[in-house]
Amino acid sequence: MRTLTLILTLCFSQISQANSTNTLKSFDPLQWQHRLIVMHQIQNEEAALSLINDKQADINERHILWFMINKNTVETNYHGQLSNDFAANIKKRYRLKPNEIILIGKDGGVKSRINNINLIGLFSEIDAMPMRRYEMQQSNGS
Repeated sequence: MRTLTLILTLCFSQISQANSTNTLKSFDPLQWQHRLIVMHQIQNEEAALSLINDKQADINERHILWFMINKNTVETNYHGQLSNDFAANIKKRYRLKPNEIILIGKDGGVKSRINNINLIGLFSEIDAMPMRRYEMQQSNGS
């Protein structure tokens, strides 16, 4: 009986730890895994989402997670949970202004700040990064 209690306690603690680690509070856990596009209170959300959907293969190829932060909501292609204070944390850390879009590299640094959604321009900027060039060489087998 004692062994069963110990096993159940361990299982429940693992589940609770997994749930708390999957709740994203900042971008720190994503560093070195993903590039990030953050859109803050952009003017035409529907057009931006349509463009993102059209370019999904390019987004996936470049390991991009995108976050569209509005006043009270966040839309994203991130599959985990976001903490209740996620948007406030991101707005504060990156000093986001309305209608601003930022590109964050895998190293966690802000690479650009723009005021219109230009995925082709962002893809070009990403493709010029040394880490991305290395990824492209690896995928081509060179």
